[in-house]
Amino acid sequence: MYRNYHALRLGWLKNEIDKLPLIYMGDETMYVYFGGKRHRYYIHSWNGQKWYDVAMKRSELQKEYDRLKKEWDSTYKIKPPEVNFPIVGKNRMNNDYYDSREECKNDKIIRHPTYYKGIAFRSKNEQMAAIILDEMGIEYKYETELKISDFLTIHPDFLIDSRAADRCVYMEIFGAPDDPDYKETMKTRLRPYISVGLRPGADVMMVYAPTSHSFDVEELRKQIGLIMENITPDLK
Repeated sequence: MYRNYHALRLGWLKNEIDKLPLIYMGDETMYVYFGGKRHRYYIHSWNGQKWYDVAMKRSELQKEYDRLKKEWDSTYKIKPPEVNFPIVGKNRMNNDYYDSREECKNDKIIRHPTYYKGIAFRSKNEQMAAIILDEMGIEYKYETELKISDFLTIHPDFLIDSRAADRCVYMEIFGAPDDPDYKETMKTRLRPYISVGLRPGADVMMVYAPTSHSFDVEELRKQIGLIMENITPDLK
């Protein structure tokens, strides 16, 4: 993971953990500490179930924080920088934009679908990209809808989000970038974005996965890591 994005993820996870109360569970009862007070609930009561879900969420966040902190300590040997939240971006491609988009909006027939988590992907490369995004803990939506004009609507491969940075970007997967004919295809796919003011390399990111037979998982992971680093504010 790249340094800036790594630090941002650590800061965001700590911030989210600190928002949640401390909860201790016994066999029948639980103790919830918030607002400077201790509250006691039966685990199988309505309130108990509600706080149980909160406890599970805190535990999940803590495990991810501990994993990333261990990686940070072994890689950098220094304390991660402090990050003040929320980071509010001025770009229209922010968390609100991401949350407003619906996925799987392309109704064009998928002739040879490949499935992952109930989603039919148009290619093995796209399916593998989704798996890697999940492994990296990155939020994504597949084939959202982007209206270019009254006559043209496109469906980008992915819309990926860094909630901590309040920033999202489109991600298009390309193959065979050295093929002259494919270079023209790349230009054609990018032209609609440019026409509505979205910038290749800033709002639209290209990743390259030549064929499903030579799919390089580590290379794609590096490319996605660079995307997340590029959209992370500079942390001193």
